Amino acid sequence: MVGLPMRKAATSAARGIGSTAGSALASRNAINWDNYNYPPLLHVVHFDLEELDAVPRLIVRWCHWSYKLLVVCLFTNFVTNLVLAIGAVKLKYLHAVYAFFNLVIGTTVGFYVFFSGYKGVAIASSSMMHRYMALEAAIIVLEFCFSILSVANFNGWTRVDQIDGAPTKELKLYWLAAAFIESILWTIAYVIGCVALYHVVVLDRSGPMAFSGTRRAVKALRETAMRPAQEGVALERL
Repeated sequence: MVGLPMRKAATSAARGIGSTAGSALASRNAINWDNYNYPPLLHVVHFDLEELDAVPRLIVRWCHWSYKLLVVCLFTNFVTNLVLAIGAVKLKYLHAVYAFFNLVIGTTVGFYVFFSGYKGVAIASSSMMHRYMALEAAIIVLEFCFSILSVANFNGWTRVDQIDGAPTKELKLYWLAAAFIESILWTIAYVIGCVALYHVVVLDRSGPMAFSGTRRAVKALRETAMRPAQEGVALERL
């Protein structure tokens, strides 16, 4: 009889711990979505990592890095083609135009994808996280292709062995170095994109407890909460 109330109390405490961990996706009520502060200068949406709890902050930070690397890659590609166009490399004026439109369109689409992931994680919206996962997966595939391709304005790994058309030796060396840097950036971009996508998928499927640090903490708290119940059962047996 003594162990029964203790067991009920321990069970209630364990459930409370699980509920607290499950609701730790974000401080939803603390997010001021009307405070438009991102991107810098434009201020189209609200974005603030400090308003998120630990687990969602980690995930959104990966998503943010994935978006920033996409922008860096597209900007680098535009600059490379612009310099080659100024150097009178054949067709590079046209490729510079392609690169500019890729920069505008890719940055806009990438921003939409990032914000879908950010808000989906912040408010624990499964539909927004699913949208992010589908679009981010498509971006990762494109980034992988861009890291390899050497067609039109893209300077992937295969471009390193195909530098031609430059009128001077200096311009060829620039193109080689630029292709090498761009290939590395695209490679890093899709790797970081995969990490961000993985974190969102795990969060959507299993919640914040799926992450090792949170899971270990919750497990320890549950074991501590259940200990009085176990001791009560032992006393009953005596």
